[in-house]
Amino acid sequence: MGRVLEPFDDDRLLPTFGFGDITTKGSRVFPFLQDRACVGFDEARISYPYLLLLYPFPDDARLASYFAVCVDFQVQSTKLH
Repeated sequence: MGRVLEPFDDDRLLPTFGFGDITTKGSRVFPFLQDRACVGFDEARISYPYLLLLYPFPDDARLASYFAVCVDFQVQSTKLH
């Protein structure tokens, strides 16, 4: 979806935020990057795995492996999903 919408974004700046980690306890969000928005969809996608190292997620909220499989499938596919 990000790749489809990216060409319509003039500045390519994506304010990206995460949630559901142990430190925020579901009451607030945290930025993917501390000092700026992600530039383009690829930077947002690449930044995500590093967040798992910075922000601990409870075992029942760890969907990273699911998202990683979905992203890999889309990258290898030539069709939109």
